[in-house]
Order: sequence, then structure tokens, then C-alpha cells
Amino acid sequence: MNFKVAVGVCYGRGGSFFLHSLLDGHPEVISLPPYMMNLAQHIFNTADLENKEFTEQFILDFNNLFVESYSQCVSNQYINFNNNMARTQTGLLNLDKKKFKEALILELENKPKAFNIRFIAIHIIIYQLLGINTSDKKVIFYQLHTPNYTVMRKMYDEFNHLLVCHSVRDPIASFIRMSLAHCNDLQKLPDYEISLGRSTVESCFRHFLYAGSDLTGCENSKSLAIKLEQLHATPQQTLQLVTSFLQIGWHDILLAETINHGQNWQGIIGDTTGFNLEKTLNNNRKYRSYVDEYDLIRLEKIARQRFLKWEYPLQYEDITENLDFEKPYAFETFSLTVSNKNKNLTDRNVDADITVCRGELHTAILKTINYMPEQFGAFTSISTNE
Repeated sequence: MNFKVAVGVCYGRGGSFFLHSLLDGHPEVISLPPYMMNLAQHIFNTADLENKEFTEQFILDFNNLFVESYSQCVSNQYINFNNNMARTQTGLLNLDKKKFKEALILELENKPKAFNIRFIAIHIIIYQLLGINTSDKKVIFYQLHTPNYTVMRKMYDEFNHLLVCHSVRDPIASFIRMSLAHCNDLQKLPDYEISLGRSTVESCFRHFLYAGSDLTGCENSKSLAIKLEQLHATPQQTLQLVTSFLQIGWHDILLAETINHGQNWQGIIGDTTGFNLEKTLNNNRKYRSYVDEYDLIRLEKIARQRFLKWEYPLQYEDITENLDFEKPYAFETFSLTVSNKNKNLTDRNVDADITVCRGELHTAILKTINYMPEQFGAFTSISTNE
């Protein structure tokens, strides 16, 4: 069967799981639960295994597909079930492990150890065991989530095409939301150390700089940026752009959040907000309020290319004085805050030891932004190499 392969990736907390839930029930789309986001990496890592050995390893690493209750779900190098989104936006498939093993071994029998064969086979067999006909399916929508460009390029090489759906949001709000979320999750760990939080914030900042870029040098790769604010403001119009991009027809189920191939959200752990523009914009303002205005100005200058590319308003375009990009940023204190709710981070007092650590983090961050033209000219036009 010939499928178009599309990947969904996020720009910070940009609504990639929300988009996934809207595409989930479309009759022409195959999509696996969001916690399968490391499936591609798993298949690449096990490329040398014979097909029977690969099947055994897959069942071991993705055992959550076969469990009967959430209490049996576990995390490993390929599944982070401790992640809040993975727990609250996923329903159990409760597949028959024996039938899955037999079907995958049969499907891969006498076939080469090829990524594309294994990737498609896993999707098809899961649908078959769920009793879902795949004859009308045209697109595999794979929630890669984190924009791992190494994985995307490998997938492009394997399929000779790749459609990339970037879920984006106000770049600054998205970055701050992601940093807060990751730091709060980490601080729940019994062995949490500040150094881990600092490296996490640095990683989020690199994501802020580099994510959302198109694959270059890939003739058959196309990208579409889906703005979360636009998705909430004009759902049908925005989703029609998505269906056109994926070359699938319109279906009204796109306007309903579902999980695991058309199941309703009812009964799934957690809740959902549906389309709510006011809440999204209020959240954007809230996340921006966690840092001071000087942070906001510098972050906007640094991410100016993203604002222009995705047509977000530039609030500080008229500020032309030289900015001190070496001055510490308020977001660097996120790794020190136990809970960021109802706290004004800009007023936080840090002692001398923390100040030293903060400076070390800032030095590392500066190394990642040296290429940015906005440091030397705040009004550099959008890069043609984006």
C-alpha cells in the first residue's frame, strides 16, 4: 500500500497534540497514540535485528500497547509515560499481544530489514487488530512531536517524501510555557538537581531558536505551519488548509477531538478545552508575564525571523537602541522555582551561589545564539535560508 507520510512536530507548546486529536478520527488518516512518538527512532535503532528479533524487541519496548490498565503502563527510553500529556491525552488500545506478534512476523516474513516496511507494517497491524479497515487510508500522520531533524531527514530518505506539520504559537509564550512545564516536571523527581533544570532550560532555548525550520535540500518535502491561535479562531478554515496540504478530503469529524481512531474523549484521563481562542490568548499573556519587559524585547529581537515567517505581530519593533544580550534573563531562574504558579519570577531573590550558576547557564545560552543576526542589527530581514 502506498501512503503519504506526514509528521507532526511542535514549536514549544504549540498545540501539536491538539492537532493530532483533530486528525485522529479522519477516515483517510492512520495515526497511532501520541506516546508512540519515538517509534521512528526505535526502528532506526533496531535496524540490524532480524525481523523476528525486531518483533520481540518492539513488543518489549512498546508493551503499553497491550496492557489493560494505566497502572500497568511504564516508561522507558522510547516511552515517557510520566509526561503529563502522554498520560492525559492517550487512551489504552489493549491489543492482543499474541495476535500482534503473529501478525507482525507474518507481515515481515521474507522481507528486507527496511525502515519503511517495518514502519508501515506496525501501523497497519495495529489498525487491523482494532478492526479498522485500512483500504481507504491515504496518509500516515506520525506524531514525532519533538522536531528531531536527524529523524526527519532519515524518514525523508526512506520514503522519498515527507510532509511536515509544524504546530506553532506566539514564539515567546510557547518558549516560556515549555520551559516552565519541563522544569516543573523535573522538580517532581526525588533526585532533582538545579544543574538538570539549567540544562533543560538551555535545551528549551535551543528549541526556541531552531525548531520550526523547514527541511532544506529535500525536494519532495513540504512544510505547513499551523498557528494555534488561528486554529482556535477559525477552526474549519484552518483545518481545510491542513486537509489540502495532506491531500485528504474534508470530514466534519475534524472539528471534534478524538483519540485512538475516532474514540470520543469521554472516559479518557484528563480533560480537554476544545476550541477556545480567548483562553489561548489569555494563556499567551500569562506566560509572557513570567518574565520582565527587557526579556520580552530581547527574545522578540532574537526570534524576529519566526515572528515574520508566521505573521505574528512585533510589539517592540520601534525599539532601536542597542540591547545588552549578555545581561542575564529572567527565564534562567525557572530551574530554581519549585512551582511557578502565582509567582512573580522577576521579583525572585537569588543568593550568590545561584547567581554564579545562572551566569554559567547564560554563557552556554549565548553560544547558541551567536549566529543570530538580530544581535548586530535588530531589523535584519527574514533569512532566505530559514
